[in-house]
Amino acid sequence: MSHAQDPLQSLLGFQEALTAGLIQPRLSSLFPDLIVLHDDADGTPRSTYALMEGKVVKAVAVYFLEKSVGNTPYFDIGYAVAEPYRQKGNAHAVVEKSLTQLQHETRGKVLKLYVEAIVPNSNIASQKVAARALSTSPTEIVDGVSGLPSQQYLRIFEV
Repeated sequence: MSHAQDPLQSLLGFQEALTAGLIQPRLSSLFPDLIVLHDDADGTPRSTYALMEGKVVKAVAVYFLEKSVGNTPYFDIGYAVAEPYRQKGNAHAVVEKSLTQLQHETRGKVLKLYVEAIVPNSNIASQKVAARALSTSPTEIVDGVSGLPSQQYLRIFEV
């Protein structure tokens, strides 16, 4: 994710803001355990999709609209799972559900969209999620933000 925000910090901040009543996300129109918040992060449109268990955020997928290529939006995705919910399929669940919800929300507005994940080589679990949801043939890069050797997963979705 080229946006500097750490996805785990996004999850913790989202949980804190939700608990304090500072944000009012809406329920997903497709999934009863997913809530959605569209807002702005320092001038960049951001969409946060949170997989919930009661009032607890189990996992988040955060999309930043980085740019558009013609009329095609280009999103960076970052995702994180709260500690007690790791290694239970929640990362895959939040990414798949959020991708489906994002496509549903953009249908009729655009014909396709790009989604990109930048995953450090050291994060094998996250690479598995990105490979399953986005691409089985990532590109080896050096992340422009962290400077770490990473994998770039990119997929074009027809909407």
